[in-house]
Amino acid sequence: MRRLSWVACLPLSTMLCAGAAYSSTGLAEYEKPWELCGLCHSLDGNSVMPKFPRLAGQPAGYIEKQLTDFSTGTRTNDGGQMSAIVTEVSSANVSAIAQWFSSQPHPPPAKAHEVANSVENSIDPAKGELLFKDAGCDQCHSDSSSVAAESLIPLLHSQHAQYLSKQLSDFRKGDRTHATGLPGADFINSLTQIELDHIVSYLATTHRQ
Repeated sequence: MRRLSWVACLPLSTMLCAGAAYSSTGLAEYEKPWELCGLCHSLDGNSVMPKFPRLAGQPAGYIEKQLTDFSTGTRTNDGGQMSAIVTEVSSANVSAIAQWFSSQPHPPPAKAHEVANSVENSIDPAKGELLFKDAGCDQCHSDSSSVAAESLIPLLHSQHAQYLSKQLSDFRKGDRTHATGLPGADFINSLTQIELDHIVSYLATTHRQ
């Protein structure tokens, strides 16, 4: 059986990554269940294309919850891509997939000039850090790479800037909902686009400790 790498995803269109890259036999043609996910997220979880989030080092609990949420329709802000992919993932393999990506080395941060090409406005990571911490976001979204594996909260530092920007936009539009009872959505809605870009620049360019 062949082993896929992130290189396989480069020449593929978004549609291929979403589903046409595998046959009706689904996971039967893959040696490991996470190889299907590796088409877009890369086998080591450090996706090349910024529209696909970096899964490397994320808490296994968080990854597993997102797979489950896409499967049940609780989360739908993916244009249908993940919603289609999870139909090919056996519930018995969800935990194994989450554990695999969680165990991969954490991704490196982006360079400031790379982030500048992904946002609308001039960026200031220092201002972004102040906004992020003044609002208390760091109390849940830690920058520590050693958070508990069962955590349901994602690590945001060293994530793709374009992906972060989309998620913030989706929260503002109501296309993605924040955890019930937490003030995150109110904080996001109170910010200007420039302030959001500052936060994105801070998160994307900062190492996980």
